Amino acid sequence: MNGLRTARALVLDDDPTEGILAVEALSKLGIGSYYYSGENPPDRPHHGMRLLVIDMVLEKLGATGDNPKNYLSILMGALERLIQPEHDSLIIICWTKHSEVVNQFSKAFETTFPNCRISKLIVIDEKMRLVDNDKLQELANSIESAFQDNGPNPILSIWEQTIHNATSEITQSFYEIENELKNSDSEAEENSFKIAAALAVAERGTRLRKEGEDEAVCAFSNSLVPLLADRIEHAESLNSETIELPLKEKLFVAVKAEIASRALAPDHASLLPQSIRSKLNTKINVSFKVSLGTVYPGNAYNYDENSTVTNSNFPKKAWDEVYGDTFYGNTHKDTPSKILIELSAACDFAQANSKFLRFCVGYIVPLSEYDEIKSSNHIRALGPFWMQTSNDTQTECLLVTNCHYVFGMDLKVGKKLTPLFRLRSNLLSDLVAWQASHSSRPGFIELGPRFINERTPDEKIENDDSKKGAHNEPEKGK
Repeated sequence: MNGLRTARALVLDDDPTEGILAVEALSKLGIGSYYYSGENPPDRPHHGMRLLVIDMVLEKLGATGDNPKNYLSILMGALERLIQPEHDSLIIICWTKHSEVVNQFSKAFETTFPNCRISKLIVIDEKMRLVDNDKLQELANSIESAFQDNGPNPILSIWEQTIHNATSEITQSFYEIENELKNSDSEAEENSFKIAAALAVAERGTRLRKEGEDEAVCAFSNSLVPLLADRIEHAESLNSETIELPLKEKLFVAVKAEIASRALAPDHASLLPQSIRSKLNTKINVSFKVSLGTVYPGNAYNYDENSTVTNSNFPKKAWDEVYGDTFYGNTHKDTPSKILIELSAACDFAQANSKFLRFCVGYIVPLSEYDEIKSSNHIRALGPFWMQTSNDTQTECLLVTNCHYVFGMDLKVGKKLTPLFRLRSNLLSDLVAWQASHSSRPGFIELGPRFINERTPDEKIENDDSKKGAHNEPEKGK
């Protein structure tokens, strides 16, 4: 049933007859919802809820209307079994004839779900208002107003819905392709797997012959990413003409303020705190979904000085030279975490053309040590990111790489390493291009006549080859 779980609203009422009124009312507004009476919670609480419609007094669960402390405690217990305590902004519709307990409800909810924020609390004193079309329209307007003014970032929510729509459109397009195969001898399910298999092989190549089920599923999923990106790029819901003017104005005002902050304070370069910027950079450019035995371009590995795998391929003593080539002085020599970054071309790797892993050495450096990093074309300081340093603390860090030190490793040996994280494709492509550009800089070395003629007459030259070649004068008398 995973493919059908897309609701972002939840109705909680111990009376199914009245609960269904809310479900029907939301459906008229185009909002899908879950319904629970509180007695049979799901196996796992739902996540990503945006709208709650709840009955304040759940009498069938033992609540009594004359004891607010009692029924609020029962209500919070029921909600804990239904929704996850996420960092979300919620619009809550509750029906109660006791408006004086609304503040108590808000405090109880904040205590139970400290990471959730009630962006709007709408109180209904009569459930039958959900049946009246005029009253329902008033409720719809209240929800829309709360969504626009106090809810989660409206443009971000539009993007979230766009992703759902895009994936649905992609799925439908594959059903159309399957339909073209319906006259073949194969069953519909077999045809579906044929299409999925073709996409997986196109993405990962013949290396799947020696890999397992997890790699096959991952390859199929990765093959759909370009399709999703294309759908999002051309989605009408994200078109500037379809986003309402107030939203565009708010976004543009925020953009201008961000640009102005960079002009006034280039060292900070953002209205956001440094820690928030680091966390956003990490979400965009780094993935921590990595595992032992999975080799992939962009994988970053910890350099273990006691490991024969890493030490035999890049000697421990070489790091002293790397540090001196990357940083000023030796003040923080033991602070950075040493890492190895795999920089194979993703296309070659996907088609199993890479037989050898290419690594570039680097460090995870606390942002506070930025001034210690040398400024040179062969050094890249990326970030800031939110990562774990060598002393096991999460903080703002820079990923520093040095392309003077590149080495290789056999693919089978590399599978014995456990990656710390993986650089996403955009950042990886930039690093690969930078390393390749540095390695293939134009220029050549020539020992020409100028150097030969500069030799002194009494200079003793062993194995003199100056008599050979077109630039040398022939010996006299011959």
